[in-house]
Amino acid sequence: MSENLTKNQLEQIEIHLQEEGFQNISFLPYFEVSEAFKHFYLKYLSDKKEANLIYLRNTEAKFDIRNIYPQTKSIVAASYFYLNSKTLEALKAHKYKIARYAWGRDYHNVLKKKMAKICQKFSEGRAVVDSTPLPEKYTARRANLGFIGKNGLLIHEHYGSFFLLVFYLMEKELPVDYKQNIREEEISPARDIEKYCQNCVKCVKACPTAAIDIDGCIEAEKCVSYRTIEEREELKLVKSKKHRYIFGCDICQVVCPYNKKPLFNEDDDFYPTKISMALAEGDFSGLSDDSLNGSPLKRRKIEGLKKNISMIT
Repeated sequence: MSENLTKNQLEQIEIHLQEEGFQNISFLPYFEVSEAFKHFYLKYLSDKKEANLIYLRNTEAKFDIRNIYPQTKSIVAASYFYLNSKTLEALKAHKYKIARYAWGRDYHNVLKKKMAKICQKFSEGRAVVDSTPLPEKYTARRANLGFIGKNGLLIHEHYGSFFLLVFYLMEKELPVDYKQNIREEEISPARDIEKYCQNCVKCVKACPTAAIDIDGCIEAEKCVSYRTIEEREELKLVKSKKHRYIFGCDICQVVCPYNKKPLFNEDDDFYPTKISMALAEGDFSGLSDDSLNGSPLKRRKIEGLKKNISMIT
């Protein structure tokens, strides 16, 4: 069996992924992260901006994809835009807010299944959806899926930032003569910010907890998303009425000029569920942790969501 994928196979992978709803797709050969990225990331850790997100300290995996999947020879990188009309309606109609990606089914399961069932036809490998220390934004930036903004998110120049990243680590090489518009020059958040964000500070000013530094880093402990999803220590949750989010936060994305005309995707997997809409009204009647199975909200559990509401009322 050939060790290389063929051009026809790459075309078929791209067609199938598009049929599954992925909008931007790119192929990368295995690579080693740059020394500049290592320096940027180690400074982020030394400044302790990762808070209690211990998995971010796994620099062995962060700096070498083969420490996640040793057989990696090439990578499929794709973005999935999840914004839909029903979620926007729910945000307007309900008392509390949930981050736009989290109203429906758990994206980890939805997108991993979409990616895995396609790529396994062409190459053994591993689908990764925000569940490993893979340097996601660095990899996606290298694949030209977007640029890194002041809010630390990957942003597409034309379609905004309401998308999720999915990768497939493949065991076969790309074709020997394969060429694509892959970013070869040094990847630098500072350079991206200077070119694309310039003097805009809308996300910095809008953040209700001043979590955004202008260098593309987020101070996790201050971030509403971190506080409402990851934080477990009572003393660190500061009561605030500056936002209405009980799970996650979209404020820095909503105010971003690149999201003025976001790309929509009417995938019913991301439509609000009855449970998410009940919770957005503060209605916990008849609900248990098991009720949250298959939802991103499961990560916070019922007691955690009640605690989040108490912080904004």
